[in-house]
Amino acid sequence: MRIRFILPLPPSVNHQYYLRNGLLTLSNDAQVYKRSLVRALSKIKASGELSMTSICMGSPNQQNEMEGWQKLRCKRLLSMHYEFFLRSIGARDLDNGVKLVQDAICEALGIDDRDVVEIYMAKRVDKENPRLVVTMKLLDFWDATGEGSLFCQPEECDTEFDLLSCVKRELQKHAHGKQSGLSTLEELIKRFNWE
Repeated sequence: MRIRFILPLPPSVNHQYYLRNGLLTLSNDAQVYKRSLVRALSKIKASGELSMTSICMGSPNQQNEMEGWQKLRCKRLLSMHYEFFLRSIGARDLDNGVKLVQDAICEALGIDDRDVVEIYMAKRVDKENPRLVVTMKLLDFWDATGEGSLFCQPEECDTEFDLLSCVKRELQKHAHGKQSGLSTLEELIKRFNWE
């Protein structure tokens, strides 16, 4: 099952957060965008046009096929496709705003965003109608090879560089010995009660 949402462009990630009393906080613009998106999707869901049953079970033709699978698995693994239609190709970074939009969609639909197992992003140009088109697909099944993917299978590369042993992260330590530095997204979610 695929569901498409056509949205206004989200605020740029450069304008989504600010420091307040030393804490990373969503900006007013980002809060308004997220709240209004959650509210709009919640209204659609409440009207019955978008039900969790349809998300879980797919179209009526797929429901019988999916029924047994759904009983075995409560998780709804998702594939997300983000198409940014911008006034110009250099208008913003491609990944700006994805996290905010994905969090809002998942929150409104009652989906854990950790169940998003693949993301595809693309820029397009539309000078007259900038927007973000999000296509969400419930995966019937998923494995590491990409079967059931919304997108094509991974392509072979001419050259590959394995940098796993070369690229490091160095966590800073507080004066009292605790590790700090950049917080993981999960730490930020817990710390700020984000969902």
